[in-house]
Amino acid sequence: MFVWFHTKSIIVSVMGMLGVVSSIPITIFIYTQILGIDHMSILNFLSLFVIMGIGADDVFVFFDTYDIVANEHPDIEDDIPLRTALTFRRAGGAMLVTSVSTAASFFANWVSSLPVIKEFGLFMGLVVVVNFVIVLTYFPR
Repeated sequence: MFVWFHTKSIIVSVMGMLGVVSSIPITIFIYTQILGIDHMSILNFLSLFVIMGIGADDVFVFFDTYDIVANEHPDIEDDIPLRTALTFRRAGGAMLVTSVSTAASFFANWVSSLPVIKEFGLFMGLVVVVNFVIVLTYFPR
């Protein structure tokens, strides 16, 4: 609801959050099929709530940067490819820094002696990385 309120578009908010939520099944595939981990801890399912907050923030950053670029460069407001490229440069860098630091903090749980914390850290770190890729490839309007 807050994404809808902020973007003032039901389509942008629904599609943005669908992209964010889709990072969970993609990560489950990576986790089970590529990494070969055959069990999922119940704690991993809490990642849905965490990634919705992180993903909403990424959607806000990209959405707002797209508008800011148009305000800073009124001559390119109708040049969608150039406006999107400038948005990628600015928002992509900011989102990269926040996503890398967040993923690294979750991956740091790998040193835990508790297996469930170790698994959650790996899973959640992967979710953050997948979310970053999805927001940059799927969300741009």
